Amino acid sequence: MQVKFTDWVSSEAAKKAIQILWDRFLETISELDDETAGLVTNRCLSIIPNHLRRLASINAPDIIRVQAISMLLQYVLGNRGLIDFLDIEPLAPGDLIPYETLGDNLELVGKSALNEVGFLKLNGGLGTTMGCLGPKSAIPVDGSRAFLDVIADQVSHFRSTYN
Repeated sequence: MQVKFTDWVSSEAAKKAIQILWDRFLETISELDDETAGLVTNRCLSIIPNHLRRLASINAPDIIRVQAISMLLQYVLGNRGLIDFLDIEPLAPGDLIPYETLGDNLELVGKSALNEVGFLKLNGGLGTTMGCLGPKSAIPVDGSRAFLDVIADQVSHFRSTYN
């Protein structure tokens, strides 16, 4: 089944990504009975265009539109991205290393590991509540700089300080 969401993006790569997402969605719901599969499909076909219209109105790039479709399909399928606390197990003995046993060269070891470190930035959640419909990282915070610029400066400063 060809999906019409591809009309909302311009690049061929984004069109292909959306088709792959849709095909995976159809594969997942193929395990459901016909009535439930029809309800789930209709739900997708009703909510996704509304979100894509909003993203188009703010000229969101294709990658944001593809990500929105991916997240909405997961949401409709019941994946809320939550971790069940009953699935979390305590650390095994030996998972934590006592500080006293780490030795005297912690700074050297830490600096040598910096090239293998990734940054994960978790920010608040008030942007949507305050009416921001687009990517929150693009909100201007300091003259012409946006949140994303500030984060990039933080990473650059970290790298220049510790490399």
